[in-house]
Amino acid sequence: MKIVKTPPSSPILARVYGVMAPLLVLGLIWAIGSAGLTLPPRYWALIGLALLLLAMSPELSFFNIVIREERETIVRPVIGTVVVFGLPLPIPMNVLEERTRILAVNIGGAVVPVVVGSILLYISYQVSGPRVIALFLVALLVTTLATFASSKVIPGVGIAVPWLVPPLASSTTVALMAGTGVVQAFVAYAAGVMGSLLGADVIRLLIDYDRLMSMTVFASIGGVGVFDGIFLTGALSLILTL
Repeated sequence: MKIVKTPPSSPILARVYGVMAPLLVLGLIWAIGSAGLTLPPRYWALIGLALLLLAMSPELSFFNIVIREERETIVRPVIGTVVVFGLPLPIPMNVLEERTRILAVNIGGAVVPVVVGSILLYISYQVSGPRVIALFLVALLVTTLATFASSKVIPGVGIAVPWLVPPLASSTTVALMAGTGVVQAFVAYAAGVMGSLLGADVIRLLIDYDRLMSMTVFASIGGVGVFDGIFLTGALSLILTL
């Protein structure tokens, strides 16, 4: 497994991220922690593990797991010069250039939300039984379809999704089927995170992989870290369903 680090592109962005990311994460930790305290004590250790992962997510957002790496040779036109009778003359030339295209998964922005969602879904299953799985699968399907339908490939940006669509799809589906509460919020978080990942990233990559990778040499799922759609969808889905 290859892991690459991608720090912020400028000191200003680093400072903004260093201030805003912890505030966002602290809000999510408070929401999950306060909800988890209403559950029996035997689940507190798992809740604590989820909160620990979330607390680490801002720093983990700088690390990406490489899942695909391709090397290719491209022809790049340049203007060269030759000297004729002492005079430099411009001439068009083609230069062969090798580059590497990388597809990765961001740890803080994608892996952590999925792992936390899996933990919360397991707790929900233990508390409420098999009906939780049916609720999760329906919410997952609705969120995936809504996210995919509203997503689009934008040159220079990548995959864009209206930020309210996935959390509203997840939380509304869960609320209509089972009401609100701690278990419902945990299920909405899991369905929101995984539905957003499937609809906006996995399916789009399967359909538009060549087009997307032609725009950049490095693409990372969840690459905006805790400000990425996957992370934010989970947070909003949970809060809207509590």
